[in-house]
Amino acid sequence: AKAMTLYRNFYKSDIIVASPLGLRRLFDGDAGDSDDGSDGDAPRKPPRSGVPKSKSKAKGASPDFLSSIELCVADGLDVFSMQNFDHLTTVLSLLNTIPSKPRDTDFSRIREYFIDGHARFFRQTILTSQYIAPHFLALFRQHCLSHAGRALLTTSFPSPTISRVPAGVRQRFERVPGASTDAAAAIEARFAAFTDSLLPRVTAAGALVGNTLIFVPSYFDFVRVRNRFVKMGKEADPGAESERLRFAALSEYTPAPDVTRSRARFFHGYSPFMLVTERFHYYHRYLLRGADTVVFYGLPENAEFYPEVVRFLADKRRAAAPGDAGGYKSAIPKRVFVLYDDFDRLSLERVVGKERAKSMTGPLSLKKYLFV
Repeated sequence: AKAMTLYRNFYKSDIIVASPLGLRRLFDGDAGDSDDGSDGDAPRKPPRSGVPKSKSKAKGASPDFLSSIELCVADGLDVFSMQNFDHLTTVLSLLNTIPSKPRDTDFSRIREYFIDGHARFFRQTILTSQYIAPHFLALFRQHCLSHAGRALLTTSFPSPTISRVPAGVRQRFERVPGASTDAAAAIEARFAAFTDSLLPRVTAAGALVGNTLIFVPSYFDFVRVRNRFVKMGKEADPGAESERLRFAALSEYTPAPDVTRSRARFFHGYSPFMLVTERFHYYHRYLLRGADTVVFYGLPENAEFYPEVVRFLADKRRAAAPGDAGGYKSAIPKRVFVLYDDFDRLSLERVVGKERAKSMTGPLSLKKYLFV
């Protein structure tokens, strides 16, 4: 009789359901598993009270059980992208490698192309995602190597997400000047455009911008922008100038008490600037009230986040006058600034539409575009 048994030994299983992080921890020795995979899912025994943990790192399990994978399904690259995408690339690179030990293998049943190290060319790999990103395409080209070929199936978005932005919000898209073929040069050009052109406009004395929320998709860029604000605060003269440069920073690593404190300081105007990463918005979806200006350091990978972040510009209720039940409605105009370059083409298509994105990134494109 046929039956299904859960939580079996890896080497005796027909189907493995796992997360990239779980497998990476298993291989790195952080999950407390043995090399033969016999207790691959056994819970770790808690240490006795008062006994210090051993400083020696546990031996990681061998990835030999991934050598015979014939069908690999990575369901939700958009979700993996909101985690450490390197975990997924590492696991895919370990598929169909030559095992380090023969174990109880029946060599008479092994196909010749497995012994020759060509198993990856006979593996079917399926990748799914809600949208396309450059690193998704790179993963597709690097790990989808079937001899039968590969196919990329895409779907068009029904409408650009900019159509869901409330009317009356001035959205200025500014193209970053610089190299369009060198990714490293594009990163430097974006930071230079932000610090030399855009940032002075929202930090200048007397600038009618109110509170400014800066949305940074990449955590690495987030750290760089945060360090820039720290440096500007140290170089500023004590007094009104240093107070004008106070900021709060929210990332996926920010503790919950700091999140609450930063949101309150931004809403009440004690911190005129707020730095937010895309992963923070993905995991928490907080309504960050108090923003008068939104700056997109780069377009979000998930186009749904663009109108959600712009809606933070809704009339803020702050410093209500006595007896005024409606609160204080800011007279500062709501504005959005977006930095983009040719590498943002796919994200730009989902936000403004395919035809507009084509004209905004072409050789005859303008430097600035205004949407109202």
